[in-house]
Amino acid sequence: MNKVVKMTVTAMTVLLIGGTVSTTASAATWHKGVPKAIRNKTYLMGKTKGDQDLGYVGYTFKNHDIYIAHSMDGGHMSLHLKYKKVGSKSYYIKGHDSYSKDRLKVKVINSKKIKVADLDNGLYKGYIPYKYYGKNFPSIH
Repeated sequence: MNKVVKMTVTAMTVLLIGGTVSTTASAATWHKGVPKAIRNKTYLMGKTKGDQDLGYVGYTFKNHDIYIAHSMDGGHMSLHLKYKKVGSKSYYIKGHDSYSKDRLKVKVINSKKIKVADLDNGLYKGYIPYKYYGKNFPSIH
């Protein structure tokens, strides 16, 4: 009888200790900075009509910030970035500058192409394709 009681006490102790240990990993964890798949790259969506350039929108992703540029009105830097993975090669990125907040959904197609949904800009519904341009954003002349 003593042996059965000792085994029961041991089993209960193991279950209680094992049940209180929690894991801290979560799929919904927010990470600081920019996802590695798009870090230190520039992507452009160009709009042209014949020989006339109508403008472009581009994103330069650095380690901890994004430069969002528009050829018609300049651009701005989005700082204090956080991202979380929301699917296979899909990321939700949020950040802000002193005047506005930026929220993006980025889907990485391959190393040369991404699709971006700008959640704060009402002009774009759904994902818009962007092509890899290099590491630096082109100068606006």
